Amino acid sequence: MEKTQKMLMESMRKGVPVYGVTTGFGKSCGKRMPLDIALKNGVNIFRFHGCGTGEPIGIEETRAAMLSRIICLARGIPVYPLLYWSKWLICLKSWNNGR
Repeated sequence: MEKTQKMLMESMRKGVPVYGVTTGFGKSCGKRMPLDIALKNGVNIFRFHGCGTGEPIGIEETRAAMLSRIICLARGIPVYPLLYWSKWLICLKSWNNGR
């Protein structure tokens, strides 16, 4: 890992574009970041992906998130079999009865 880190830092110092390190991601990959921003970006990515690691959310919020996900999936191409949807609905129903 040390060898890889040295190579990465050397590339960054030379201004070599490194996808996702000194550039954006996806459609933003053409955007370049200066070294000082790129170094901070690594920490920010860990913070972003660490969101949701705090206190658990309540039942109402969980239901809302699941319903939102069901709606999003339902708007897409219907590739999920009926069994998949029925499992979601059974889960939601059991939560509703439990409260």
